[in-house]
Amino acid sequence: MSIRDQYIQAFEAISKRYGEKASGWEIDPDVSLKQAIRYTRQYVVGNPQNHFRYDYYRNVLYKAMYDFSYNPVNGKILCMDIGCGPGLFSWVVQDYMSSNRVKSKNLKVIGYDHAKNMIRLSKKFHVSLRKQCATSYNWHGDFKFNRLKQNLKGLDFSNHDVIVTLGHVLIQINDNAQAMRKFSKIIRSLCPFRSCIVVAVDAYSSEERRRQFRSSWKTFREYLRDDGMNCESKEPIIYRYGNYIYNRLVDVE
Repeated sequence: MSIRDQYIQAFEAISKRYGEKASGWEIDPDVSLKQAIRYTRQYVVGNPQNHFRYDYYRNVLYKAMYDFSYNPVNGKILCMDIGCGPGLFSWVVQDYMSSNRVKSKNLKVIGYDHAKNMIRLSKKFHVSLRKQCATSYNWHGDFKFNRLKQNLKGLDFSNHDVIVTLGHVLIQINDNAQAMRKFSKIIRSLCPFRSCIVVAVDAYSSEERRRQFRSSWKTFREYLRDDGMNCESKEPIIYRYGNYIYNRLVDVE
């Protein structure tokens, strides 16, 4: 059974147990668990159109995999979900890999979010989804940047195909140079890798958000270059209902 079939039910069980508290669209590092849960209701599971963000992320991922002729079968894969929140993009990647017959032992998923309680919430989702037999992937989450970067440097991804996912977070850090530097350093810590694709998505679109998304991607790409990684020159794609970009990332050092 796919995660798409299970995550709303898992969320309602988590919400019933821990409660909710009002939250804005930007998550501070010290957000409470109740606020993280309310954020998830508002921006992940609460849209009148069920699975709105999940389906948008999925459609972009499928398009990226098709355009890059990505064949995941029998290879080792790492999904680095940056600004992971409750884990939405991780679920999309897991379902994609499962549908393409990727063995669970060959898929590693790592989530990073600066909010401790958002990582705590994503772990609760992971436990719940495993109990419901929706997934058996190897997942780990962290909220401490330096610890995560150090742990990544101790691992060997040279035989892995890496997928870096950024869902919604580029909009949130549009004016946050420190966060962008951290994100770039995390990706740098994955090198060397066999291949790497970066997929960034914002499922909502307005003239202002389009501007912010373009600006954020341009700035983020500059930080990647400063860290010795080059993206293809493809520009963000503006769609009626959202914005997205996917690029191959090349380690030039």
